[in-house]
Amino acid sequence: VRTYRGADYDSDHFLVASNLRVKLKTMSRNMRPEIVRYDVEKLRDSRKFKEFQENLQKMVREFNSNPETVDEQWKIIKHTLGNMSEKVLGKAHRTKKPWFNVICQEALKRKKITRERWLNDASNQEIEKIFRVKRKEAHNIFRCEKRKYVQNVIREAEQDYRSHNTWQLYHKVNSFKGGCRRQETFLKKDDGSLVTN
Repeated sequence: VRTYRGADYDSDHFLVASNLRVKLKTMSRNMRPEIVRYDVEKLRDSRKFKEFQENLQKMVREFNSNPETVDEQWKIIKHTLGNMSEKVLGKAHRTKKPWFNVICQEALKRKKITRERWLNDASNQEIEKIFRVKRKEAHNIFRCEKRKYVQNVIREAEQDYRSHNTWQLYHKVNSFKGGCRRQETFLKKDDGSLVTN
């Protein structure tokens, strides 16, 4: 068992870590190749859309149907279309907290600095009060920025509904609907019985 003073998870307590011996029963699954997702949102930009369209037309013109089988033709088309999409659009990057912007980073930085000062001089009540104020300030900024982001997404979803963009509407609604799903974890004790969370 060991404590980590530097780990900050917005609490007055310190992080405690320990080593556990756990034997998990795993089921082997077929390893599938990773599905590459391209940033199709860039196609909304008219310049990117034209560039993608021109490259696609050039690819169709250059494509020669010499391969003997349909499978070989499909492999060539898939490979060239994938390369072109990656070059023009790039891969899609999903962020877990898209609302976490520069303002949030600065608030978190200020909170961490005051926390370090408080940890170095834990007996000083004045520094502790400053830390609590900074922590509350950072928490309020996070809530405000998240609320702005959610309201913006809802506005965009309403706009998609009005303009009959069902795919974008479904995508936005589904991102909120996912919510918090409880994941069951099973452990096997030494006596053979299963324990769950």
